[in-house]
Amino acid sequence: MKIANRYPRLILLSACFCAAVSNIAAQDDEEDVFMLDPFLVTEDENDGYLGTRSISGARTNTLVNEMAQAMTVLSSKLLEDIRPEKVGDATRYISSAAGRDERDDANILIRGFGASVLADSFVFNPGREASWDLSNIDRVEVVKGASAVLYGSTTPGGVINLERKRPLPDSASSVAVEVGENSFYRGVVDVTGPLVEGDGLNVNHRAVLAYEDTESWRPFSNHEKLAVGLAADLIFDKNSSLLLRYEYQLFDGLQNFAQPFATTANADSPTLEILDIPVGFFRGEPTDNKKVSNQLFSTDFRHYLSSDWVMRWFNAYLLSNADRRETFITAPALQPDGSFLWDRFTQFIPRDTRDFYTEFNLSGKTSSEAFEQELLFGARFRGFHQDRGNTRFAVTELDGSPEIFDLFNPTYGKALGAEITSASRDQEIDQKEFGIYFQDVIKLMEGRLRLIGGLRWDRLEITNTNNLAMEDAVSTQSEGKWSPRYGAVFKATEDLTVYASVNESFLPSSGAGSFDGTPFDPPTAEQKEIGARLNLFDSKASVSVSLFQLAQQNLTVSDPINPGFQIQTGELESEGFEIDFRFNPMEGLQIIAGFGNLEAIVSEDTNLSRLGNQLRGVPETTGHILARYDFLEDSALEGLGFAFGISHVGDAPFADNVANPVMRPSYEVANLTVDYKWDNYKVSLDVDNLFDEEYFSFNGGIRFAVPGDARWVKLQFKADF
Repeated sequence: MKIANRYPRLILLSACFCAAVSNIAAQDDEEDVFMLDPFLVTEDENDGYLGTRSISGARTNTLVNEMAQAMTVLSSKLLEDIRPEKVGDATRYISSAAGRDERDDANILIRGFGASVLADSFVFNPGREASWDLSNIDRVEVVKGASAVLYGSTTPGGVINLERKRPLPDSASSVAVEVGENSFYRGVVDVTGPLVEGDGLNVNHRAVLAYEDTESWRPFSNHEKLAVGLAADLIFDKNSSLLLRYEYQLFDGLQNFAQPFATTANADSPTLEILDIPVGFFRGEPTDNKKVSNQLFSTDFRHYLSSDWVMRWFNAYLLSNADRRETFITAPALQPDGSFLWDRFTQFIPRDTRDFYTEFNLSGKTSSEAFEQELLFGARFRGFHQDRGNTRFAVTELDGSPEIFDLFNPTYGKALGAEITSASRDQEIDQKEFGIYFQDVIKLMEGRLRLIGGLRWDRLEITNTNNLAMEDAVSTQSEGKWSPRYGAVFKATEDLTVYASVNESFLPSSGAGSFDGTPFDPPTAEQKEIGARLNLFDSKASVSVSLFQLAQQNLTVSDPINPGFQIQTGELESEGFEIDFRFNPMEGLQIIAGFGNLEAIVSEDTNLSRLGNQLRGVPETTGHILARYDFLEDSALEGLGFAFGISHVGDAPFADNVANPVMRPSYEVANLTVDYKWDNYKVSLDVDNLFDEEYFSFNGGIRFAVPGDARWVKLQFKADF
C-alpha cells in the first residue's frame, strides 16, 4: 500500500513538470508550430451518428476508412439522442456485439469474446464494480478484435474506448431534467468555457454534474447515482497544453438481476431447464445492497516538438471502494421425486482498488520522394493493487432452522446463520505491467497504399497474497510477451477501400496449476481479417464489409491424467462476417444499420462434451437499425424529430459444457424517441423496449440469467445557454 499511496504524488509532480516544460518551450520558440492534434478528434469530424475519424484504431487521429481493422465510432450526436444508461446500451448499435450486465461494464461480447472497456484510449477501466455514468462521455469508439500492439494486455473481442468530454474555448452550458416510470429522476448540468485568457496562458474549463434516483420494474431494485466531472485545459501556447481532470462517481443501491435456471442430474445427458417463474423474481434479501465510489485523477500533457512531431504524456490514478452484500441461491439439487431443493447464502464482499497508469507517446511524420511515414512510439507502466474480501453466511429461518427457499412463492426477512468459513477470503493482488511499442504506417502510391506494421513487448508481474493462511501464502508469476501487428489498406478508387490485417492479443495467465509446477504462458489470441469500405451516391451512403477469424489459444483446461491440475491446451474459435451500412437519402434523414453472423465454438478441450459446442452466451446473429428524421426549417413541423431503433440478438446456449444445452431465446428490442426543439430548448419522450419484449440480455453462469428491462417511458426537458 505504501507504493500505491505514492501515485497521487506522482500525478501532482507530473503536472508541475509538464507546466515547467511548457514554459521553457514557450520561451525558446520564436514562432508557433501549431498543427492538427494527432491525439484529438473533434465533434465536427463526425458524419451524423457515426464518426469519420478515430483515436482508438491507430492511437492517433486517423480516418476510419484508413484503418486496417473493423471499427465503429458512435458520435456525440448519437449518444445525445439515445442517452444510453450504460455502455452496453450504446453497443447494441455495434454489429457482432451482444450482452450487457446491470452489475458493471463487463460481460459485453464482441465477435464471441469479451471486450475491454477503456477511457481516453488508455487501458484502465473506470467502470469497476459499477457501470460508469455516461454523462461526461463525448463518444464511444469500438475496435473489433485483438489489439495488443496498441493496448497491451486486453481481451480478444476488442476495445470499447470512452472518450470523455473536453473543455471548450467558447462558453456554453446546459441543464437537463428527466423523469419517468418506476420513480425515475435524473438531472444533468454541463458547463464549459474560458476561465483565464492571456498572452502566456489560456485556461478552458468544464464541469459536468449528474444525479439519478430510481426504482425498477423488478421488486426491491433501486439505486442512486452521483457523477461529478471536472476538467481544466491549460494552454500555455499553441504548442503545449495540459489537461487536468477529476471525476467522482457514487453508486448506492440494490440490484435485482438474477433469474435462476437449473442443471439436471442426468449424468448420461446433462441438460438445462429454465424455471417457469416470473421475470420479476428476486433471489436476494431486501437488506442486500451495493455501494461503490470511484475517484479518477488524470493529467494529459501534449507538446509539439516541431510541425511534424508531438509528444503526449498521460497519467491516471483510480481509487475504487466497493462494499457489497448479496444473497445467492446455491446450485439446485434434483431429488428422487423430480423436485428441486434450494437454499441461500449471503456474502459480504468488499473491494478496495488502487490503479495507477502512466503512458508516454511520441508521434511524428517523415517523408521522402518515394514514400511517407507516420511513426508512433510508446511506453507505459501500470501499477494495480486490490484488496479482496469475502465472508459467507448461511441463510436460515428466524428460529435458526435451515432455510428452504421456494422460488415459486418466495418469502423474505430471513436470518443470517453460521459463517461458512471454507468460502472466506482475504486476498491482496498486486499487478505491475510495463510495455513498449512501435507502429509504422508507410504511405505509397501517393497515399493510396498504406502498409501498417507494429511490434510490442510487455512484461507482467502478478503477486497474490492469501492473508488467511497460517503464514501469508504468496504466489508470484512474471511473464513477458511479444505481440506483432501488420496489415495493408488500399484505396482502389475514390470510393472503394480494401484492407487486410493480422492482430494479436494476450491476457495474464491463470489456472489451478500444472502438475510439474511449470508456470502457464499467457493465453493468446490471433485475428485475421479482410474487409472493404465503399461510399455510394456521392457519399450519401456507405457500406463496410468484414470477414474475420479469431482464435484464442493457451487456455487452461483440466488435466485428464492428473486430476486437480490443469494443462494449457484449450482453444476457442470464432469466425464470421459483418456488414455495416450508413445512408443519408435526404436532408433530415439518417439511417445506420448492421448485421453480424458468426460461429463461435470450443475447438480444443480435454472435456469431450464441450468440443464443438457453441460458446456460452454467444449468439450466431446480431443486427440493428437506427433511423432519425428531423423536420426541416421553415416546414410546418420545424423542430420536431423522431428516432426509431431496433436491435436483434440471436439465440445462444446457457452453457457450453453440456451435451444438450437449453438455448437463450433470440430477441428484438425496439426504442423510440420523439423530441421537439425551439429556441434553446428541447423536450424528448423516450420509450425503451417499446413493445415490452421479455428477454435475457446476459447469462452469468449455470445458475442464473439476467432479464432485460421491461418497457420504460421517460420524459426529458433540456435547456442550452
